[in-house]
Amino acid sequence: MNLLPCSIIFTFKKRSWFSKLVWYFSKIDTTLAEKRKVSHLALYIGDNMIAESSFGGVAIRNIKKFNTGKYDVYIGRCLLPHECDKIVSYCNESAGLIDYSYLQLFAIMFKKIFRLPNIGDVDKEGMMCVEFILNAFIAGGVNLFKSPAEVTPLDLFTSEHIFVSRRM
Repeated sequence: MNLLPCSIIFTFKKRSWFSKLVWYFSKIDTTLAEKRKVSHLALYIGDNMIAESSFGGVAIRNIKKFNTGKYDVYIGRCLLPHECDKIVSYCNESAGLIDYSYLQLFAIMFKKIFRLPNIGDVDKEGMMCVEFILNAFIAGGVNLFKSPAEVTPLDLFTSEHIFVSRRM
């Protein structure tokens, strides 16, 4: 696997009801014809390590967990100019300090079901995976979405500013 730092890892865990739930709610109220399933994001920071916000909060982990065959995995790159060193620093500095935001996840589901215009950031202490990745890119000088707390993994996957180059 030949990944570059700041590559975005898009995943879908095939046998996970939670992955299916996130993907299902991500595609509600969208006109996307995208058939590939994505429900989680991580950021490659180099040396076979990723940064992600998952159930235990923001952590740095080995990328090998995505090489087990349990996941569909896609690799994306941001097309806008950004400072990768600052993005990686943000990830390393955030590890262990930011909780996962279950509240924001449920707020987005609520927003999608009832087709609400926006909900804002309902949990200032925690972050979902996509919110963490978008805030890392903000630290690197590029704001990909107006409100990172309201973005789903599918939104970022289909963004015009992200080039999804291949399946891992």
